[in-house]
Amino acid sequence: LDTTIQGVEEGNADYYTMTRHDNPALAEYALGSYGRNADNDYTCPDDLVGESHGDGEIVGGMLWELREALGPTKVDHLQYGALSGSQMHTFADYAASVSAYAELMMNETGELQFTQADVDLVNQVLEERGLVDCERIVDLWVDGAAVSKLHYGSFDITQGQGTPSSLQYRATTME
Repeated sequence: LDTTIQGVEEGNADYYTMTRHDNPALAEYALGSYGRNADNDYTCPDDLVGESHGDGEIVGGMLWELREALGPTKVDHLQYGALSGSQMHTFADYAASVSAYAELMMNETGELQFTQADVDLVNQVLEERGLVDCERIVDLWVDGAAVSKLHYGSFDITQGQGTPSSLQYRATTME
């Protein structure tokens, strides 16, 4: 069961509101420190948490980064087109849809037309954000240190509590 697609849904929903209000911060008044901010550098799998709102910040960050580089008109159209373009089940499916729709936008005219440089930038950002080949398997230790951002809901597995999760955690043993 790969639930990263729920992160795609949440990230896109957040982006709709953020782009409409021209503000990368969402719900800072209502949710305080739990509000989301698309002006981030989150990547997969490093910032994957197994919770749709948290995982959505990776997608929202990718869209906001593209919006800052290409402008809201192009990216809003890209975002909507990519969502309506195909069936998606994973971050990788979504990344493929965004990339394919960016290519299609080279056939547009006027302010919606993408250049090859625009398409290249979209693919670069998708790759840098880790969405192209993101899997829901997260290493528990990196270079001998415990990864502390792994959580699901209010449970933090690094604090000795546990809960079922849609993520798979990998522990590599010494040979």
